[in-house]
Amino acid sequence: MTTATLQRRFTAILAFLVLWPPVHFALARTLDVNPWKLFGLAMYANVHETKVELWDETREPAVRLEHESLSPATKKVVGDLTYWRGTLGRFVDVAPFAARMLKENPGVERLLIRLGVQRLDTATSKLTTTWTTHRYTTASAP
Repeated sequence: MTTATLQRRFTAILAFLVLWPPVHFALARTLDVNPWKLFGLAMYANVHETKVELWDETREPAVRLEHESLSPATKKVVGDLTYWRGTLGRFVDVAPFAARMLKENPGVERLLIRLGVQRLDTATSKLTTTWTTHRYTTASAP
């Protein structure tokens, strides 16, 4: 290898090490990416707790589906969604998981999935949970 090649490699590695931590920090703050994964160098951050709630909106009023009452296949889907949402944050599309859940539970025609991310609010030093809501029906499932 020539000296110029080594110098370019060293510069590229150094640039990555300098630029990636602030980019990763921004991803963790805005898109809920796990700060400890994806080469996060996350000594600055705590891991966000990811919560998943399932609601059957077929009935009135809507009924929350408790984790203990779910079938093993649905529990696996919820576990996969929790893992991937906790790792990649909002980069993860919920629709494929919802389609699998609707397929596993034929009695549920309208499914509401609430995803919560718990993090430390730096202004108040309290844990706060931010919820996003996703609604799916058997007709809208991919």
